Amino acid sequence: MATKAELQKAVDDTTAAATSARADWKAAIPGEDAPKMSAEEQAEVDALEAVYVTAKDARKAAETALANWAPPAPAPSAGSSNTGNRRKKELEAEWLGGYF
Repeated sequence: MATKAELQKAVDDTTAAATSARADWKAAIPGEDAPKMSAEEQAEVDALEAVYVTAKDARKAAETALANWAPPAPAPSAGSSNTGNRRKKELEAEWLGGYF
């Protein structure tokens, strides 16, 4: 199980990757005054957009993993048992006539 720090690093790394990919994609798109893109230029822009979308999806997955992170449950102490709770439930069941 990943630690919270590892998940935060994954969020930071994927955010940086998505930001960089978006900048590359936007830089490849010509301005309004530029002539129409060739098929090769359009393919390059589309490929850069795909890289950005993939990085953005990875960032969202990392953010979700971090949001769902919960600290590990503490290990039971030596000598502890659940017999007290079990016996309590047995007594309650007897008192209720077997209905619980």
